[in-house]
Amino acid sequence: MLFKFSPLTSSPSGREALLRGLALSFLGATFFVLPFSTALSQIFSWLALATLLFLVRIEKALTILRSRTFTLTLLLWLYLMLSAFWSTGANYEICEAILKYRKLLLAMLMVHLFLEINDSPIYLVKAFMASVMLCASFSILSYSGVFQWVFGSPNYENGWALFYQGKPMFTVGGPENPVFGRNHITQGVFMSVALSYSIESIIKNKRVDKFSSSHILIFLPPILLATAILTLQGRTGYLLLTLVIIFSGWRLFASTGRNGKIFIILLICMVFMVSPARRNFERILIAKDDAISFFKHGGTEGSQGQRLNFWSSGLSIFMTSPVFGSGVGSYSAEYVKENKRSLKDDPKEGQAHSDFVMIAVQGGAVGLLFYTLLLVSTWTALSRSRAPEMKLPFSLLIVGSSFNSLLWDSAEGLLISLIFAIASVGEVNKKI
Repeated sequence: MLFKFSPLTSSPSGREALLRGLALSFLGATFFVLPFSTALSQIFSWLALATLLFLVRIEKALTILRSRTFTLTLLLWLYLMLSAFWSTGANYEICEAILKYRKLLLAMLMVHLFLEINDSPIYLVKAFMASVMLCASFSILSYSGVFQWVFGSPNYENGWALFYQGKPMFTVGGPENPVFGRNHITQGVFMSVALSYSIESIIKNKRVDKFSSSHILIFLPPILLATAILTLQGRTGYLLLTLVIIFSGWRLFASTGRNGKIFIILLICMVFMVSPARRNFERILIAKDDAISFFKHGGTEGSQGQRLNFWSSGLSIFMTSPVFGSGVGSYSAEYVKENKRSLKDDPKEGQAHSDFVMIAVQGGAVGLLFYTLLLVSTWTALSRSRAPEMKLPFSLLIVGSSFNSLLWDSAEGLLISLIFAIASVGEVNKKI
């Protein structure tokens, strides 16, 4: 179920029951639209945040502090908010950063809500999964030419506009960029997370111990997601897919009988045969050339050269204020000062394309310590919880956050906040 109302631990008043129902609905809607719409996910997440604030009870919140993950989330959020007082960023940049990191506040409020109703936020992952499967289907349909066969030639920026009235509400990219709603990097991350979750769920439920032909259906989601990732032609997706194959794929392979192993090998061969293999290798070689150019000549051309420049500049900025950082929202101002150029030259310079660099610049060693401890605590809590299948998806997000600012991002950051909440709820109540 995408929108779920669970038994309450106590009999709430009519007003409180209504607010809980609204909050659950807004959260379900947030994570369902997250894979394909920035605007809708932001609207629903703000509505959820506003509703959850009315449900906070201080005495209950204090008991949640026994969750180490919750406490570290709180410390990181409070520290980043406090750093606004010494931030070197412009006022609008500070405000933007505060709004970006509201996702940490949302995570804490979700913990409060789900402990109140004695349930786990894991059902929100299922809402997310359903939507990712829809996006994957659209990617494959576009790449395979089915969209063009059904709808004719592309009618909007080499793709197809859906619900078009002056400006399209949703778009599906053409075969060269078959994304639904979002860019190939974000959808590559989302599909890789969904792929790892689907495989880990199969392993957790031991659904392949005795493989039979009736089990073919359980492999359809992983097949669909892996194929879609390859059609997106994004390096982030390729890297995360490789990690999924190494860590989850091998465990799945080892858990099946002989017939299951033969079937999995055939599926993997089929997936790679339908993928744009030549284009995949071309993009990997371009990334390699960008990196070599940066280290040999200081070149910042290409996405990898730019990233390396962002990170090296971030390290230099960090060294100017290594303990407490330059304050929340300060990265773009400090980057411009460090490189003596205008931010208008490239809007991408507004963030470091790495959460570790972003936190280090804004919060210094203190902020980086809180952030690192939060990641470790979350991973440990997931390992001990009733949702260990979330451990690898979270690991992929940690890897992705090293070369993309996922927590800072409006999309991936919401997914990370959900995992923080799942880990915290599991620490407080071992039964959910």
